[in-house]
Amino acid sequence: MPTSSATKTILTAAHWGPMLVETDGENVLSSRGALATPFANSLQTAVRDQVHSKTRVRYPMVRKGFLASPDKPRGSAVRMNSFG
Repeated sequence: MPTSSATKTILTAAHWGPMLVETDGENVLSSRGALATPFANSLQTAVRDQVHSKTRVRYPMVRKGFLASPDKPRGSAVRMNSFG
């Protein structure tokens, strides 16, 4: 994972272990495990696909019904509620 002046490598961790992630400051370019191991972990190389997926929830969301009365939740009637 060569690093130019426009990119940087960041040490981070997730449920699947410590990783080195290469970024240009806006996008994940690549990732790999940070520790030497005899066992390959494909989750450590999939960070780019996870972060830039069209199915990723990009912003926090909450039900409008909860915002209307957070002190009086009415169960989890998600079907009848819209999100905001």
